[in-house]
Amino acid sequence: MASIQEELVKFIESDLLTEELFLVEVNVNEFKTGRSKVLVLLDGDKGITADICADISRKLTSAEN
Repeated sequence: MASIQEELVKFIESDLLTEELFLVEVNVNEFKTGRSKVLVLLDGDKGITADICADISRKLTSAEN
């Protein structure tokens, strides 16, 4: 069974990245309360805008539901 982190990496690489963006790191911290903190680091050859970050954040949030 794949971990949450592995599943996130697969989702990000297949559904969210464009030719201009690349995945730097995905880090998942799971807490005893059942909640998780997810950190996704992306970059691009020409940088990444706040609008792109917000769009990806919305897509990740909607995917968790």
